[in-house]
Amino acid sequence: MIGKLIPEALAQAITAEAMRHEADPVRQAQVLNVLAAANYTVNEIAELAGTTWHEIETTIGLLALVDLGKDALDQGLLYVSLARHIAQLSEANQNVVLIRWIRGDFKNEAHATRYVQALIEDEGTVLGLN
Repeated sequence: MIGKLIPEALAQAITAEAMRHEADPVRQAQVLNVLAAANYTVNEIAELAGTTWHEIETTIGLLALVDLGKDALDQGLLYVSLARHIAQLSEANQNVVLIRWIRGDFKNEAHATRYVQALIEDEGTVLGLN
């Protein structure tokens, strides 16, 4: 088993740096992903950050967001909470949802989130995961 590639003191400094990027969630995800690449588990990163594993997992998950989603986040057109759900979709479905969101096809974030959740379920069924 490979140990940690970054000592804990440096991991704490990296975590602190990531937390400073709260206003830029994709950048925060990139910084936290350094720890994941250094063999820190999501639980260990969460402990260092003083948050939950789910928060870390969904933040790092933003790295799977297509460019349109990252741009929408940067421009303030997309809520981080919705982006975290959208990032779980295939690229094709991410683009469909993002175009519809930007165009204003959803009543609100909750409506868009329900739509995304249904797509996530459908994608899981197609892949045989459900």
